Amino acid sequence: MRFLDWQTTSLAPWTDDVAYFIGGVLEVDDRRSHEVELLRHYLAALSASGASAPTFDEAWLAYRRHHLHGLMFALCPPEMQTAEVCALMGDRYGTAAIDHETLKAFEG
Repeated sequence: MRFLDWQTTSLAPWTDDVAYFIGGVLEVDDRRSHEVELLRHYLAALSASGASAPTFDEAWLAYRRHHLHGLMFALCPPEMQTAEVCALMGDRYGTAAIDHETLKAFEG
């Protein structure tokens, strides 16, 4: 499976897309049940392809921090997504940010 988003193009760290898919696309209960396994799989795939992968702890911290970016869906204008999509994604990211104590992930 591949993902190509033509809506916006940007340079961002890997965690931007990983947090988008795990935190925003999955139902909350599914995310809670599978996010560790999915992140470990992603890191293993990076390593298997010859890319330099962070340690799991480094990756987990970065993943926790990137839920903040997803909260922008709550501010998404209707020209970009429907109100239903924005509310759903905002709720999923908000729940992920609470679950992962995202603001605390930025503390020393």
